[in-house]
Amino acid sequence: MPPFGLQSPFALAPMCDFVPLGRYVAKVGPTDIFHIEYTRVHEHLSWDDEWIKFINDIGPNNCVIAQLIGCEVEFFKKAMDYLHTLPIKGIDLNLGCPAPKVYKNNVGGGLLRQLDHVDRLVGAMREWVRPPLTFSVKFRLGFDEPDAWGGVLEILRKHGVDWTTVHLRTVADGYHAPARYALARDVAAASPCPMLINGDIQTVAQGLEMIEQTKCWGVSVGRGAIRYPWIFRRKNNPATAPATFAEAHDYLQWVVAGCRSIGPMKGYLNFLGLS
Repeated sequence: MPPFGLQSPFALAPMCDFVPLGRYVAKVGPTDIFHIEYTRVHEHLSWDDEWIKFINDIGPNNCVIAQLIGCEVEFFKKAMDYLHTLPIKGIDLNLGCPAPKVYKNNVGGGLLRQLDHVDRLVGAMREWVRPPLTFSVKFRLGFDEPDAWGGVLEILRKHGVDWTTVHLRTVADGYHAPARYALARDVAAASPCPMLINGDIQTVAQGLEMIEQTKCWGVSVGRGAIRYPWIFRRKNNPATAPATFAEAHDYLQWVVAGCRSIGPMKGYLNFLGLS
């Protein structure tokens, strides 16, 4: 049985600085799975108030997955014990963040250069995640080249990870290089657990085609949801009419009212304008 009883799910991908987007998605048409941006685990970990409030508000009636990022194994146990007290459905490990300021500290995508350390971290987290929560891992195909995914999948198999998400780029690819769709079928076929495919999924039709072609469990939508936050309601009800200009105006008003600085506002409006 797939996790959460979901067949062919569409998930909202975890994106830095876009926790509020999940609230808008919940308002206009909830996704099957809300992945929210990572919390950095270290000796002096502090929890972001907005992050916790989102979980407490959205989690009771939705499938919310909390993501962690870090490399010091000894600090994860305390963080995970706290997450077990919140209304979430699972805990996810980030092995994919491509930001240089992140991977240079050997966290996120940087750990793909040290699969022996990934093995230890995943093994410890698997031991510490208690039912009914699931344990999942999000990773990229490799660091400079798409050559680490096979090793990552063997680690997931070894430790009995419940499900996984693969971003079809390398860390060096960042977000601008084309997603490597040619590898999607091979990666999904080799996965020892249900797999979500991530990378430039922009429409419901594209996501459903990816699921059919690769036989993956589902897809994860990131920037496509910033561009078109109504994508999830169209997946769950294909007869739903496309969003109207009035709805786009509501989204614009929400962005302007909700962003605390110009930077995040530009992030939203660049996508909305281009769409």
